[in-house]
Amino acid sequence: MKFSSRNGLKDLPSAVKCLENSIEACLTFFICPEEEWISLRTTNIIERLNKEFKRRTKPMEIVAGENACYTLLAFICLKMELHWKSNPIG
Repeated sequence: MKFSSRNGLKDLPSAVKCLENSIEACLTFFICPEEEWISLRTTNIIERLNKEFKRRTKPMEIVAGENACYTLLAFICLKMELHWKSNPIG
């Protein structure tokens, strides 16, 4: 279905209602400095982190308990954060 502003309210009322209900949450990134907007308005970083979790845990047949799994995921997060700090977006 094509969306145009002319028929949007009529054809996609649930989408419009959803946006109306969450417009403030959708625009909160404007509170941050403008140079950070590009990294805040996309889910690429989250998707990349989830992909890294899968890549690191998939070859493991077993993890030595829940705490060991959390420790591994925390290590992955810290490593990714260090990489992002040294290679900023934009």
